[in-house]
Parts: sequence; C-alpha cells; structure tokens
Amino acid sequence: MSVTLSRAKAGAFVLLAAIVLAMSCAASAFAERRVALVIGNADYRQEARLQNPLNDADDVAAALSRLQFDVDKHHDLTFAGMRRALREFSRKAAGADMAVVFFAGHGMEVGGRNYLIPTDAQLATDLDLSYEAFEIEKVMDAVARANGVKLVILDACRNNPFAQAMELTSPSRSIGRGFKRVEPEGGGMLIAYSAAAGTTADDGNGRNSPYTQALLEHIEEPGVEIRILFGKVRDSVLQHTGRQQRPAEYGSLPGTAIFLSATQSPTPTPVPIVRTPAPSVSVETVVAAWSMVEKSDDVGLLQAFRKQFGERNAFYDALAMRRIDALSKDEEKSAEKAEGMAARDTCDRLVASPVDKGARAPGRNYEEFEQDIGEALLACWRAAKAFPNDLTTRYQLGRTYHAKKDYSAALQEYRVAAAGGYAAAMTNIGALYAAGLGVEKDDVEAVKWYRVAAALGNAQAQFNFGVAYANGQGLRRDDAQAVIWYRKAAEQRHPYAQFHLGWMYEQGHGVEKSETEAVRWYRLAAEQGVSGSQSNLGTMYREGRGVGRNYAEAVKWYRKAAAQGDSDAQVNLGYMYRKGLGVEQSNAEGAKWYRKSADQGNMFGQANLASMYEQGFGVAKDIDKAVELYRKAAAQGNEAAKESLARLGKT
Repeated sequence: MSVTLSRAKAGAFVLLAAIVLAMSCAASAFAERRVALVIGNADYRQEARLQNPLNDADDVAAALSRLQFDVDKHHDLTFAGMRRALREFSRKAAGADMAVVFFAGHGMEVGGRNYLIPTDAQLATDLDLSYEAFEIEKVMDAVARANGVKLVILDACRNNPFAQAMELTSPSRSIGRGFKRVEPEGGGMLIAYSAAAGTTADDGNGRNSPYTQALLEHIEEPGVEIRILFGKVRDSVLQHTGRQQRPAEYGSLPGTAIFLSATQSPTPTPVPIVRTPAPSVSVETVVAAWSMVEKSDDVGLLQAFRKQFGERNAFYDALAMRRIDALSKDEEKSAEKAEGMAARDTCDRLVASPVDKGARAPGRNYEEFEQDIGEALLACWRAAKAFPNDLTTRYQLGRTYHAKKDYSAALQEYRVAAAGGYAAAMTNIGALYAAGLGVEKDDVEAVKWYRVAAALGNAQAQFNFGVAYANGQGLRRDDAQAVIWYRKAAEQRHPYAQFHLGWMYEQGHGVEKSETEAVRWYRLAAEQGVSGSQSNLGTMYREGRGVGRNYAEAVKWYRKAAAQGDSDAQVNLGYMYRKGLGVEQSNAEGAKWYRKSADQGNMFGQANLASMYEQGFGVAKDIDKAVELYRKAAAQGNEAAKESLARLGKT
C-alpha cells in the first residue's frame, strides 16, 4: 500500500522530520541484549479481583518479546514470589543493554514511600507494609544493574481498597492518593506512572487498562524515540479517559536517541551536515504542518513547531504559543485537582462521621479526631476549595469547625450542605439550635431540622427527634412517639438509640413494659461500647430481671462500664466487691471503686465511701472524712446520707 502526500504536506512532513533527524540518525539496530520482567497481580486474597492486570501482563509480555526482549512473565505473585522474581531478574539484568520491568496490580503510597502489593498481602496497619509489600526502590534496584537503559513501567495506581481498611499507627503518617513522585539517582533510568504522582488510574472496561491499551498502541511503532513514545501514550490516555487520567514519567535518560522498535530500513550511511540558510517556506506548508500538531498535547513538539516555523509566520506562532499556554494551565489544573483529591481523601479519613450515610470512610467521633484537628481542618478546607459542590466535604468541613468550637463557621458550612439535601448537615444544624451554639437557643427550630433529616433516614436525627419527644423539647412530650423514633434509629444500629429504647422498655414508657426487651436492647448497645447500657445490663443480671441472675456476668458488664469512667458502674462494682457477689469479697476493692465514683461527684459513691470511712472497712476509720463525704452526698439530695448525718449529730 502506498501513500501520496500533497506537495505542501510533504514539505511540512520533511521539515517536521528535520526536528528529530539528528536523533534518528543516531539510532542503531536493536540493543545486543534486552531483558524484561512482566508481573500482573489480579487475584488479591483480601480484596476483589482486578479485571485487567493479567491481560495487561500477557499483552505487554508478547509485545516486548516481538521487540526482541528476553521476557520473564508472572501472574498473581505472592510476597515470596515477587521477591524471587525480582532477585532472579536482578541477576539477569546485570550488564544488559536494556532492562524493563512492567507491573500491573495494586500499589499505594504511605508515609512518603511507594509500595507494590503482592496478592497475599495482609495490611491491617501501616507497619505491615514493610513486611507484606515491596518498596518501588526494590524494583529500581533490580533494573539498576543494567549497563544501558533502565525502564520501570507501573500501571499500579488504581483506587486502592487496602487504604480504606488500613489503620495508621502514627498521626504523622498518611495514606496518599496514587504514588509519590520519585527521582532515580543518577541518569539512565525512567520511571513511568500510569497516573501522575498524587492521582489514581482507571481500570477501564475493556481487555486492558487505559494506560496499557495506550502503551500497546504505540510500543511497537517503528522509529519512535522512547520519549516521544511515552508522549504519545500520554496523549492517548488523556483522550481515552476524557482527560481524567494523565500519565507521567520521572527520571532521566541519556542524551542519545533510544528506540524500543527500530526502523525496518537499513541504517543509513552518515551524510556530512552542510549548514545552509533556512529555505523559504510557503504558507501552505506552514498550514499543513500546523494541522499535524495543533491538537497535540506534547509541549515539546509544539515548541519545535515554533522553532521551525515561528519566525516565518507570526499568526501560527501565536496559535502554537496559545496552545502551549493552554496545556500549561491544564497541567496546573490537573495538579490542583490531584492535590484536592488527596486533601479530600485525608478529610474523609480524619473527619467522616459514623452516622453519616454519605461518608466515604469509616466514621470517627469528635473526641477521636480532636488530636488531628489541625491536619483535618487544613485538608477539609483544601478539599472544599477544590470541590466546592461536594456536599460530603462541605459537611465534614463544618464538622471540623464544630469540633474547634467555631460554631458560626460550622453553621455556614452545614447550611451549604443542607441546601443540597444533606441529612447529616441538617441534623447538626438542629443540634446547634438545641444547644444554642453559634445561634440563639431555639428548640422549635432544632426540631424542624431533626424532623426533615429523620424523614431522610439519618439515624442521629431520628435519635435526637426521639429525645425531643421524650423530654418535651420544642414539641409536646409524647413517649410513644419517642419510642417510634428511637426504634427507627436503633434498627440502624445507633447505639444510644438502642440504649434509650432499652430504658423505655424497662420503665414501660411509651411501650408495654418488657424487661426481656430491655435486656435485648441494652445488650446491643453495650456490645457497641455504650457505658450506660453496660451498667444497666449489669444491674439486670445482678437482679435477675429479664435474664437469669448471674453475678459474674453482672461484674463483667460493670467492669466494662467502670473502665470507661461510668460513675454509676463504679458504685455498683464497689458494691459487688463489698458483698462478694461474682468476685472475691474485698473491702479494699470496694472502697477503691466507691472512691473513683465519689471523685466524679456521684452522690451514691460519696455516701457509700463515707460509710466505709465511718466503719473502717477497706480504709482507716475516719469520722471527719465520713462526715465530709456524707455532707457532699446530702447536698445532692441523698436521703441515706442525710439520715447518717442526723445519726452522727452532724446535721
């Protein structure tokens, strides 16, 4: 098949070809020894199977084989398998003229370090990475022994499910989005990322990922210098993904031209260079040349066009300059977006609410992220700036201001999210009105917000709405309605709704009294760590109500609640030690737990500890100390303490 060019296009083609003529003249036949390691990891044991990596590995290995590489190909390597493959390839690469590693699978950046993930990795915490994954530097070390070109291609920046489940052991460490930029020491090595540093790659819906598909489209093109090759890959990926994914390369190669696929024609005989004045160029030739480069995303090619034609035609020089400026702005926007997405991930990780259905990460209570409040505020602010219409981010920024007690700023962000129908934001607006924080206290206004958010299914709003009915705040008291809304929230596993519903069943408020149902709901809340529910469940076991009497089980639940600082549970645990119920009798232990409760101002703890001092049980007898404690308890209305003071003549 032959192709005929018009004179103008032929002239343009010749002139553009002159831009890279010096490089192409330096090209030689294939390097004497080429080696490649190709790994595709898809079948991860702890996560869903990836659809592309095995196809990617097979197709890239086949292409490299056709390019005269000696290829080692592996599927679904475990940690031991990857270690063995890298060690063997490192030996094979020693002295090679060209060494290539291609990896498709999961990768991640944590604490400033990049890792490739084997299929058997178990990453419960960030500390596991050192023992379960491979730092990219290990791969770079494997190709470093080659004498010539060293190339590492990583199609591994997929959105990573490992990151969502991993626990960070230090507040100074964070999980990045995609990989961090690397700069290999020395020259001769290029690291190609399927997505630029700080961004993630798309898996795609076809046989190959968008990046590997683009690589396969261009890797075997004859006579294409390697840097231009990756520029073409970048252009194709941008086109395939609607400019959502932008590959990038890091490192540096020698100043000579490098080809993966050489031209099929014999190496030309060197021709002496004769420097002559630049020939005149017709407008038609300039127009034809511009048509070849006007849609390119390769800034270098556009700059070459300006160098070749700019002085001859100011109009097309200006067009090329405008295109370069636009690409530079796109690059800046892409970088800003990548930074925004990284900030959003951090905001999600630190500030997501446990009762927000729109949360993208496991939730944390206010007290859990207070220690990270500075980092959280900065991340959420940056994320909101990058994605002003992301309602989850705006709500979480409000939540961060809320934790900092900047209630006016919190209310402003909540209102933005609430205007978009975000139920969690509506709930928190109601809470601010109920408490009078940042606004004048208004129970009616609070109930208005709770009602809407509760109807949208927000469990916290349903619980708050139930509390409003139970206490008659902002509306007429109605225990039956309180039970209805507690139940709706409790069925969504809201722990405090379960606790309150248990209380309503125990007391018979708004529902037929049922101690069996009370125990059931107390247990559900207790298992989620609600101390009041743990204490009440302990009492049900101690008294044999709704469940068989079991002192040991009562002690177990009292101890769990007491460990959380629940003063009622501490009193009850002291009583169990004092009486020897479910534990070995110990007045000293009894006094210890009474004291913990009394120190929190619990009048029962104060009265019981006073009795221990009066009688000298578990503590040295001290009437003055006893009277002091009785008076504290009596001041809170404790009748037993008042009677003891009267008996001692200390009223």
